[in-house]
Amino acid sequence: MSPPLDIKCGPLLRYVSTDYRGKKGPLALYTILIVTKDGDSVCDPEPLLEIAGLNTAKNAPATKLKAEILHQERTVTFWRWKIYVNLIADERRLAYRINGSRENLGFWVPGARQPMRIVFYSCNGTSVDGIVNSPGFSQSVNPDHFLGPDSLWRDVLRKHGDSPMHVMLGGGDQLYCDGLAKHSKLFRAWLRISNLHHKFSTPYTEELKNEVEEFYLEQYSLVS
Repeated sequence: MSPPLDIKCGPLLRYVSTDYRGKKGPLALYTILIVTKDGDSVCDPEPLLEIAGLNTAKNAPATKLKAEILHQERTVTFWRWKIYVNLIADERRLAYRINGSRENLGFWVPGARQPMRIVFYSCNGTSVDGIVNSPGFSQSVNPDHFLGPDSLWRDVLRKHGDSPMHVMLGGGDQLYCDGLAKHSKLFRAWLRISNLHHKFSTPYTEELKNEVEEFYLEQYSLVS
């Protein structure tokens, strides 16, 4: 990858919408998000996305898109690309790379008149409790009883290989944040206040706010 990027989270793909009234046919909008660590990333110029397949002409070169900054905090930067896709008769895979990376990355888009193949999943919850627990299992469950920690996603990938999925919709229990009480000393102390009057009149200090926000940033980054 050149220039180098230390990617803390991502790439995360999102299907946004499709405008079926486009002059050139249905126009779909997708986004790709990454979060980079500022200290170990070279972001001048901005991260570059190269995506093949947007232009369907024969031997068309990959389209190059510069990222926009969505947010910056705690020495990390959130970058986003918007990708507009003209849907054609057939479904197709769009391959992409970031700053010349060599990973085999890509996603499938449906044909213009083709219903999307959709995966709906629930209870993919993950807890961070010193370690990242197995997706889809609570802390009381032994994943070995269910063919290992990633049986859900192995099944999804098997079906995706047979008939590519176009979008995934996640239901409840995608992220467990019970570990906040262990990782934030000030929040744990607040939970232990037995007098409700004192408890709910306790100020939300900058120190407590810092511990809470740091926990959630790490939590979402680790499991995304």
